Amino acid sequence: NLAARINEIRAEKNSTIDEIEAAGVSRSRYYRFIRGEASLTAVELWHIETLFSISFSELIEGVAEKPYQLNIGELAKMTDADLIHERERVIAAFDEQRFPLGMQVMHVINIILARRQGADCGDDVKALYDDFRRLKSFSLFEMRVTSLIGVDITPKRFLTLYQSSSRVSKCFVIICHAVCLKRV
Repeated sequence: NLAARINEIRAEKNSTIDEIEAAGVSRSRYYRFIRGEASLTAVELWHIETLFSISFSELIEGVAEKPYQLNIGELAKMTDADLIHERERVIAAFDEQRFPLGMQVMHVINIILARRQGADCGDDVKALYDDFRRLKSFSLFEMRVTSLIGVDITPKRFLTLYQSSSRVSKCFVIICHAVCLKRV
């Protein structure tokens, strides 16, 4: 499970609980996560990845069945039956591993299914919006999902998410520029 994987990497990297706390995950939350009593947010996982100097793929290696990357285009090509099966797999993985993005992927699948059936997907859109509104940083995952829910939220709410993602994009451009300058 993810908690065991994080502890394994922490031991390999000789990281202390104090370092994890300094990185942005409280001691009590970390221990509750390890005991299976709580989940870590995507931001807390990002703090741990940064501390360990590893990618998300390296973090979940051996934990998830396949690289846990949301491909909305791939999901949109699935049949309803396959989407329902994927949603059940995601929910089972979330229940077993307390995988924080699992619930968000479930909402994405629900939105795709609801749109196909002409049903209301407002609750799922609101849940994703509320999750993303609280984030201080956006990954490509959040940017992809924002593009999916953009048509279902008010322009003001979309602007809120867009501003968050554009701050990340600007930082990404600055980092890429700095890296390119170092190579020249």
